[in-house]
Amino acid sequence: MKELSFLMFAAAAVILTAALLRNLFHQNPHRNFFFIPETTILNIAWGMLFYAGYGLIISASLPYRILFGCLCLCLSVHLAYLYQIRRFFSGKKSLIPLSHIESKINRQQNFDKQHPTYSARQALKILGLHSSALQEQDTVPNRRTQLLETAQKQNLKHPYFAEMINKACKTLL
Repeated sequence: MKELSFLMFAAAAVILTAALLRNLFHQNPHRNFFFIPETTILNIAWGMLFYAGYGLIISASLPYRILFGCLCLCLSVHLAYLYQIRRFFSGKKSLIPLSHIESKINRQQNFDKQHPTYSARQALKILGLHSSALQEQDTVPNRRTQLLETAQKQNLKHPYFAEMINKACKTLL
């Protein structure tokens, strides 16, 4: 069982590293600088944290313990970051400063000037929805309304936010 757990962890680590390197070194025309984390992303991060913690517990040598410990720390910080962004767009109090959200919107706006159309996957990430949400016709308009109301409630007054949300909704409808 330990070997299977480690194999699953290693496969996930390789896939996530490949995705990270692809995003760093390849200009993807459907890249997201702004996104709202959805449940699947959080579940994957929790799973990675679980396996990294398991690796920390079962590793016998000090270098592996340090490696897994650092990985657990990084994943914990990343999970907290994703959770705080999600809280912000749920209308709850968040530790993420408004200036950080606005800088992510600025980066997406600059990227959208070069790549004006959204793919369906990119639009789903911007809205914070899973692809299964498209099965119900009311989901996208309801999400649009919710995000625009939350932006007003959270004092997010960036002029491109509403345009970005409307453009993502238009892509999905």
